[in-house]
Amino acid sequence: LIRRSRPPLEVLEMDYADMRTKDFLWCFDKLETLQEFRIVASDMSDKVIAMLAPFRLGDDGMDVEEDSPPVESSAPLRVRLPKLSALELWNCQRLSGDAVVDALGARVRYTDNVSDRNAYSRLSDVAVINCTNFLPRHVLTLSPAFGTRLRTTG
Repeated sequence: LIRRSRPPLEVLEMDYADMRTKDFLWCFDKLETLQEFRIVASDMSDKVIAMLAPFRLGDDGMDVEEDSPPVESSAPLRVRLPKLSALELWNCQRLSGDAVVDALGARVRYTDNVSDRNAYSRLSDVAVINCTNFLPRHVLTLSPAFGTRLRTTG
């Protein structure tokens, strides 16, 4: 479906998605035109949400992990789902609030300041709804960067 979609997908809503981390990675790498992503009642993990943060490719073509030694590469930062402007996370029970803060905070800091608007879209609407581990302290941490773009309940 993703490969053959003409026109390419711009909106994706996933209910009760039971996907492995590598399946999310494959989708995120292929969905270059996706503008809106909603995921409901997923077992999405911290590793999956981390895929939305900016990253560098190492010399082997693989993502460089944050806790690995510094990269000797001048590779630019990249962002998966480069056109993403709206993200909704509903009832995601496995996600930690810290992982959401780390990934989305880094993405917003990067995409809000990138000079080439054609390369990456800004996240203009983010909702974290009824995600058990997303606490008021996480909202307070993200609020300065997100302002009114962040909606939460739960």
